[in-house]
Amino acid sequence: MLVDWHFDEPGAPAWRGTAVDRRQFQSRTPWDIRLSQNKEGIHYLQISCGGRQCDPGQVLFQDVPIDRVKDGERIDYGFSGVVEGNEGGPMHVELSERDRAGREVWSTSFDADVPTGARAVTPDESVYRASSVFLTSSPPVRIAPGAAWLRLSLYPRSTALYDVLDAEVMPRTAPSP
Repeated sequence: MLVDWHFDEPGAPAWRGTAVDRRQFQSRTPWDIRLSQNKEGIHYLQISCGGRQCDPGQVLFQDVPIDRVKDGERIDYGFSGVVEGNEGGPMHVELSERDRAGREVWSTSFDADVPTGARAVTPDESVYRASSVFLTSSPPVRIAPGAAWLRLSLYPRSTALYDVLDAEVMPRTAPSP
């Protein structure tokens, strides 16, 4: 449901933020070139709070028109990423309905503990292989009166540099028989 879920568009214009520093990169390490579809590397968005502890209002988000959601549908939402440096970084992930003025009318969320690398791989070796996936399913979404948007919000919670490889908001599909 998201536009530019893998941060391929220059400047990632579909993504907005409040007091979050963000920079778009393309990893061209040998692993990431080999793993990319176009064999040119992996795009990602690096977000931070400018080297300071993040405040609760510092967020990166994208709004999806509510008409893309079916009433009662469960939504899978989250992101994949890794943290630069030696210390992991918590990230608060929220899925919310918003009215036309941007006010929250419903939300669900989870907290992720983003590591500095996975499978013994660090981001300087491969952003793709170092990233961990943080994904969960919402309860059934009941479209509230006045809701105009479904918003995915990523709230960094440390001084870390977060390398966000992709973000997801998609209808929950039933498991195959």
